[in-house]
Amino acid sequence: MAKNIIMHTLSFISASGGVGKTTFAILTAGALAARGKRVLLIDLDSSATATLWTVKNVEENCDIKTLMKELLDYRLGRTRNIRDVKQCLHKHKVRGLDAVFYILPGGNLNDLTMEIFSTPKWEILLDELIAPIKEDFDYIIVDSPNWLYPHFPMVVMFTPFYIALTRPGGPEREKTALLLDRIFAMLKRHFSIPEPEKYVAVLLNQIRTTKVADIEREWNTLYKTLAERYPGITVIRNDKADYYYGEVQTPFYGFKLRNDLGAEEYQKSGHPLKSNNKAIKAQFTAYMESLTEFIKANAPYQVE
Repeated sequence: MAKNIIMHTLSFISASGGVGKTTFAILTAGALAARGKRVLLIDLDSSATATLWTVKNVEENCDIKTLMKELLDYRLGRTRNIRDVKQCLHKHKVRGLDAVFYILPGGNLNDLTMEIFSTPKWEILLDELIAPIKEDFDYIIVDSPNWLYPHFPMVVMFTPFYIALTRPGGPEREKTALLLDRIFAMLKRHFSIPEPEKYVAVLLNQIRTTKVADIEREWNTLYKTLAERYPGITVIRNDKADYYYGEVQTPFYGFKLRNDLGAEEYQKSGHPLKSNNKAIKAQFTAYMESLTEFIKANAPYQVE
């Protein structure tokens, strides 16, 4: 990768818990690594679930929390030295694939809230922390904290692309719209971006119905609801027909709710791209194709 090429940074976000945000952050990192890309996953969720699923032994005092504390001390003149972030990165072997990616372990930043908020331009702290290692990666993926988390603006200042996980149903659609309202407002305020919706892709997950007509209807309803509010937004879909949902070839509209698409199954049986289940493998392949096209269409820079 040429030094003047900017890598792609994606944050996985959701309006509700349990929608698959962390799972898809991990699986997407693995799929990109399998393509030969250099990938870093930053666990910024306060629960540090991605760390629990991918890192066997986290060194004490070497995670996002301790690194952020050291950066704050440096900013406030309490220390003259900052630890190299690389010292805290862990290599994760993608289950079932000949690929690895790196992860920066998570830690709860709530204990640092007062210090963070009292620091000038605190919103850029994450970007400042990761800046020394950015050129080492083609993709940086953030498992984002909840959108109501007080430090969420650090994600907005760091990440140009967002993958918003949602599930079927009117209440979930409205919660997702509120999440997007907040992100778009911050993007416009901080960066004067006229069309921030271009940088968000919404992914429908946990579809419960087995009827193709109902799946298509749910996708259309989600798209109509969001597109009316945010013209130009992407709701992930792949028109390459396959047997994603049964015995009939259809476009890909999102992921069915299934037990074999989760962290536990990933640890046990490996990445969906190596799954023996043709439907789940086809769904994930279609998702990655659509995600790649979304990034390619909207990124000002391309990773070679």
